[in-house]
Amino acid sequence: MHQVLRQLLLRNIHGTKPPTLSLEIVASKRQSACLVERSNEAVILLDLAQSMVLKRLFDSVVAVGTDQPYKEAAEIIAAAAGLAIADESPTLFEALLSLKVPYKGHYSHEEPELIVHYGALKAILPTILVDWTSSLVDGYILAHEAAHYMVRRPDPFMSGLMSCANNAFTFALDQVCYDRDPDFEAIATYGGKIRFKPGALDRMRQDLADRRIRFEAIKGAIVEEIVCDAYALVQLANSHASVWHADSDDVNVWLKGYLCIARSYYLIMALADLHHAMIKRVRLSIVSGIEPEPADVADMHFRKMAILYSIADIAWTCLPDSLRQPDAFPGLLHWVAEQVGMQKRAIDALVVMPAARVIYDALREFEAMTTNRDSISDQVPRWRGRLEVLFGRGWPAASFNADTLRSLVG
Repeated sequence: MHQVLRQLLLRNIHGTKPPTLSLEIVASKRQSACLVERSNEAVILLDLAQSMVLKRLFDSVVAVGTDQPYKEAAEIIAAAAGLAIADESPTLFEALLSLKVPYKGHYSHEEPELIVHYGALKAILPTILVDWTSSLVDGYILAHEAAHYMVRRPDPFMSGLMSCANNAFTFALDQVCYDRDPDFEAIATYGGKIRFKPGALDRMRQDLADRRIRFEAIKGAIVEEIVCDAYALVQLANSHASVWHADSDDVNVWLKGYLCIARSYYLIMALADLHHAMIKRVRLSIVSGIEPEPADVADMHFRKMAILYSIADIAWTCLPDSLRQPDAFPGLLHWVAEQVGMQKRAIDALVVMPAARVIYDALREFEAMTTNRDSISDQVPRWRGRLEVLFGRGWPAASFNADTLRSLVG
């Protein structure tokens, strides 16, 4: 497996692999790949636990066939978040690992709206590259971390992505922080579908204004993440070109194929974002309780809005010169925002928001029932032999050693 991932890393690096960059495979409760860098060398630590969780989440969404498409995702993510804090709070881990998802209307939108989103998701799923889940997920993780290494080095390709990322930041900022939009009230109330108590809209406008200030204050860090997201999309598109790239001179045929890789990438990115956000949320619950809602978790969709711009920009650079007229880009951006934006809204409504609400409710219930904090235990980890809900039993062959995984799931 190590050799397979090394080859995948090489396929997802622009140009020649830097001699100072290497890859190591780890498996941790943290469930997050990272780049460890020193002055003369760097290593990407690919976390198999993160890889397997994302593959299970991806499979659970593309196999959707119930009226609760968030149920399995919520249970997987709750177990993942529980594992992350298992040593710090064994009792919260127990609660999250054994979480059962009840059917509650408030976990989702109103039924007529859900039907629309469900239909949209079902229509999109046939375009997702499900046969390439493993290389797409691991390629996304590796390429994103490789980009963190390359963005700090002079390279024309990365400079171009940096320019794209700055524009994507501005686009996402206007989409997420719409306090200055002339149609603010219509946007906030979904065209009048939602009614607010007196003063609530003014508070929302102020909250969005404050959020804008915070985003602008940490722009550098956000832009680097957007660069890494765009880099990963480019490299996945290149390494999977034979799957989606139509052998045709018809631009519309090419764009339809490109949309397949873009939608597949977006789904992985959205699930990775939810996975990380919920782990972070549960960690914060141990320290400070679930209220107030932390900004970095509440705003987890900022990068997902920015990637819409990056998808359009990458498509733009691949179009024939005759079609790349300056006044034509807004139309391409609108097309991407419409196509992938429909997917975003469907996934948010059917998976992301209800799964997050399920976990928030579990945290509130746990905090209401207990006032004592766990002490770190030196005993055998409570999670050993009990992680079937997280990893499942149909794990990929190229993952953990089979005996090792059996010791985790039981």
